[in-house]
Amino acid sequence: MVRNYLSIVLISLLLSACALPQKQFDNNQAFTTHQYKSSDIDITWKSEKLSNALLIAGTVTNPSACCAYKSVELEATLVGKQGKVLGKNIFHFLPGKFKGPESFTMTVPIENDELPERIQFDYRYAIDDDLHYGHFESNP
Repeated sequence: MVRNYLSIVLISLLLSACALPQKQFDNNQAFTTHQYKSSDIDITWKSEKLSNALLIAGTVTNPSACCAYKSVELEATLVGKQGKVLGKNIFHFLPGKFKGPESFTMTVPIENDELPERIQFDYRYAIDDDLHYGHFESNP
């Protein structure tokens, strides 16, 4: 009896772990092609150091076949040594039916020409009247 009970509990725990959203985190070297994938968004980008700025260019894709996003925005925050914010920029995609891949380019000015250690990305999108948020970090 106890053995059956423990088996049911163990199977329930294993099945519940499969239901968690899957995310693929990026750990590529700086200034190479990067990718972030989750169940709600797929972002591929590459950054390039300019004289007093960082250029970030890439593609954002809605992986959901059933839901078009009404609005999407991507925010990049450059973080330097000891967590100091070096610069920030937000890219707003055209409002409407965001279904497939859309390209973006943003230039983030950098204070004191300091090289960022990482980029913090925040994304926001709407499905009907519901707002959704996400956050991840990467090398520049």
